[in-house]
Amino acid sequence: MEYDGEFQKALELRSQIKIQCEEEKDWENAAINHCNIGYSCWELKEHTLMKVHLDSALAIAQRKDLDEFGNAYATIWNYLGFYFNEKGEYKKAIQVYQKAIQIDENLVKSKLLDQSYLGGGYYSLGTIFMKVGDYSLANEYHEKSAYYYEGDNCGLSYLYNSIANVAQDANELKKSKAYYLKSIGVSSKCLDSYNLNWQKANISLNLSTLSNKMMQYDSLEYYLNQAIQFIEDDELLSNYHLISGELELQKRNFDLAQNHFQKAILLRQNIFQGKHPSTANAHRFTAEKLYANRHQHHTALAYYQQALEQLVIDFDYCGESYENPPIKNVQINDRLILLEVLALKAKSLEAIDNQLLAQNTLLLAI
Repeated sequence: MEYDGEFQKALELRSQIKIQCEEEKDWENAAINHCNIGYSCWELKEHTLMKVHLDSALAIAQRKDLDEFGNAYATIWNYLGFYFNEKGEYKKAIQVYQKAIQIDENLVKSKLLDQSYLGGGYYSLGTIFMKVGDYSLANEYHEKSAYYYEGDNCGLSYLYNSIANVAQDANELKKSKAYYLKSIGVSSKCLDSYNLNWQKANISLNLSTLSNKMMQYDSLEYYLNQAIQFIEDDELLSNYHLISGELELQKRNFDLAQNHFQKAILLRQNIFQGKHPSTANAHRFTAEKLYANRHQHHTALAYYQQALEQLVIDFDYCGESYENPPIKNVQINDRLILLEVLALKAKSLEAIDNQLLAQNTLLLAI
């Protein structure tokens, strides 16, 4: 596959460096460059190719007996943590991030690594614990992260935003709002204009979801209007459309709501190309909010099926039935979202009096 512009040049340069390292038997840097190339592949949506390069890096490290507490292994575990997190394999992500942090702690103590890397590791691990609903550990790791971000305004802004997310999910709404506002205040000192705009848009969207949860719909609309001024990213734009769709539902503007939800789905399909948890979430959100909550369960079930198709790699929804996908010995994008979709699907099946399939769907979730 050919790539355009600076990415192509960067990828070629990293490949040349990797080859040179291998020729010179500099195995540590050869492994690290496999990781760097893998991450470039991820940014180019070549997700499978990223894993190939990470596996190659790990094979080099193991075959050449590299120091298990050295920089190569730290880099490999960090990139594998990122990969498993993005693929929704959170248990694996936690395991490898913990390995990376153990190495990073030693490297920082030995002054062989900048402490910001350790802050990033704590931040990533806290974010994963938030995703799996362990808010206590999420807070613990985010608080550890704060120490290492001192002086890094962009990093602190991301961190405060994550703490606010944890508080929102834990229903600590006042704390959540305080940290979102704190995040906005710190982000204004960030010198990177793209990151500044991205973070302002992201925090404004988060504040809009918080306002919705607090049933403060004027604030919801205000923060959505703030967000759209800074959005330069299709993924954030898709989030904007999902939240806007929910606002239009509150106003009982169902056609406008449907329009927003469809835009969100199309944006995510375009961003991720193949099957992806974020696209599944857009289908699930549309099914639940727009259709199931309005008792249009047959339409909701069609969207739940499309969500399942996005989550189970070998499952293709034919549009003619509500059959469940096989989930044993198959690749699943995100097990937590799969559980939620199956539970919601079972409710809609019960509503149309398909009790047998509803029961089977719940058993599948269990």
